[in-house]
Formats: sequence, C-alpha cells, structure tokens
Amino acid sequence: GLVWYANNVQKDIDSVEEVPVVTDDSEDVEETTEVENGGETTNSISEDRRERQEIIAQLYTNVEEKLETGEMVWYEIPELGIRFPVEKSVKEELVYANIPITKKMKEGDSGKTSLTYFSTKKMENLSSYCSAENGPLGSLSRRAGEPTDPSRSCGGGLRVHDFDGGYFCFTTLQATCAPNAQEFTLYGGEIQSYWELFRSQDFWNTVIIDNK
Repeated sequence: GLVWYANNVQKDIDSVEEVPVVTDDSEDVEETTEVENGGETTNSISEDRRERQEIIAQLYTNVEEKLETGEMVWYEIPELGIRFPVEKSVKEELVYANIPITKKMKEGDSGKTSLTYFSTKKMENLSSYCSAENGPLGSLSRRAGEPTDPSRSCGGGLRVHDFDGGYFCFTTLQATCAPNAQEFTLYGGEIQSYWELFRSQDFWNTVIIDNK
C-alpha cells in the first residue's frame, strides 16, 4: 500500500532540495526531467512519480469492497467537511491540525473557509517543528465560490478538486521542518507519496464532501 511503498520502494533522496515543491496553479504540474526527443527538449514524468501514481490508482480500485472487508477505513476531517477512505496504517499514522481562518483569508481571492495542515506521528516525533500545525505534509484548503482572478485560485498551491459551491486546494511544504536536514530526508518518500495522494483524481473520486 501507500505507506509500505513510501518506506520500502521509494528511491533514496540525496538532499532536501530535490524534494519537489508545487508553487503554481497550472493544471498539469508535474515532477519532470528533461529528455531529448528528435532534437527538441520535452518533459516526461519521473519514474518514481509514475510508480506512486500507479500504486494510488491500484489502491483506489474497488474501494467499496475494501471498505466492507476492512482493508480500508474512513478518515474524517469535520473541519473541512470531508471524509475519505485510506488504509488502516494511514489512518493510524496521519494527523492533522485545523488552522483558524481570519477575516482576511475569507475575503478577496483567497476565499478560504477552512484550512488543514498535515503530518504523521513519526514526523512529529522527529521534531516539534514537524508537528501537524507546521504542515510538513502540506495543506488542504476549502474555498467557496470562484476567485476574482481564476489564474490565482489557489495562490501558491494546486487546485485539486471542484464541487458544487467551491473547490479544494493542495499546497506542499515550502521548507524542511527538522533541524537535521539529513534526518528529514529519510521521510522524503513518504512525503512525496502523501503529496501524490492529495493530488490524485483517483483519490478525489472517493472523497465524500459534506455541505457546510
């Protein structure tokens, strides 16, 4: 599953700088490498990311059956008004913190109605700076309506799912959370796997969204 893959299959990461960070709103944000194609330089998705996508697509197949057998369970975030199926190991490990929304966040192009940061229990044990409140696994925000400027609908994040009355944005971490960068990179595979999960349409097809 997702956690097993992250811990056992993910390739070693040499430095924190190599962990990809999503910083814009493009609909086709990819972790890419340059390849030569008939004299022209094109972008192709990395092998690691393709493997992560395939794992998630397989995981989110026959979800109803997996829920019935207990292979998957519901993970609820009432503050975001959503619940989604995950492996038991993910539910036991994934933690979140709801961030209070200020008046400024609700106004203008931001339009946030709720914001949730993510971490894991293992990462929180690594350092207090890796707590859910600091969002080392990134954040999901729920937004109402449409922004004045559609090209900046998620600020520095990625618009991952639309629903009746609004949409969700996912934003990755912008810096490492651990004082020891080398120790932090040990979680690189797990971090990227969660990023891929929150950006996956296979995942969002199973998310149940409550009216708020």
